Amino acid sequence: MIADYKAKITLDSIASYSHWPARLLGLEPFSKKHKSPSEVMREFGDEKWGALLEMFSGMSNFTLANVEAKEKDLKAIIPSFDTQLGFYLGELGKSDIIVMKYMEDTLKPYSDGASCLVELGAGYGAKILNLSDILSLNSLDLMAFEYTQSGCDLINLVAKNSNKNIDVGQFDFNTLNFDGMQIPENAIIFTSYAIHYVPQLRDDFVKFLCQFKPKVVVHFEPCYDYFDQKTIHGLMCRRYMELNGYTKNIGSSIEAGCKQVGANIKVQKNVHGTNPFLPFSIIEWEPS
Repeated sequence: MIADYKAKITLDSIASYSHWPARLLGLEPFSKKHKSPSEVMREFGDEKWGALLEMFSGMSNFTLANVEAKEKDLKAIIPSFDTQLGFYLGELGKSDIIVMKYMEDTLKPYSDGASCLVELGAGYGAKILNLSDILSLNSLDLMAFEYTQSGCDLINLVAKNSNKNIDVGQFDFNTLNFDGMQIPENAIIFTSYAIHYVPQLRDDFVKFLCQFKPKVVVHFEPCYDYFDQKTIHGLMCRRYMELNGYTKNIGSSIEAGCKQVGANIKVQKNVHGTNPFLPFSIIEWEPS
């Protein structure tokens, strides 16, 4: 499927399509970011999800696809990375389809007997609502937890216009605090590009989620500690996360937590990235 969309490029040629190689090498100015809770709230609660909420609140008839098209330019030609193909050039929207396919293929095997599908750090619900259209996942109850109130409000608005039933609440990765709802036993819990906005993942993260007795927890997250320090690409990915103030201990913290509670864990490193310097790894773990 991947080859159907793409034109292969080299790591060197990414500089023709992106400012990031020059920034990572210190040849173009870029101020180091700090992802504090207030900064995340400003970026997403106000500027991104807040702006989208304001835009669509006055509309009576729209789809999730309409919101996605306003969030980003799906026709933009961008450099990306895939573990099978390497570096490639293609439309952002088509790269997003590949991301969803990886998520579908990973989550579907756990659907039989699961109580519900739960996303932590759901943004405005694009991932979980798209996944809910997939056969074998479409019969599961849906729960979405998001840090920002505007994101929660937008999930509810999009779901209503899509005729989807979903329970929505707030969740903070910094404090591991849920607002209002509890996750039922035997749930499929997943995160996607959500944890890396926390300054440091808490040591008790896995133990905390274990209390809900999930069927499985799956993380589609960029992991600083999985980037190879013996390759140029790996070093550039590490530098990208450093400059943007992203979490550095996701992989190591989850692995240590699984060891502590005796959970079974499976890891696929650096699988795919619509941003070639921020590919996600897939971490699947099941409580024993």
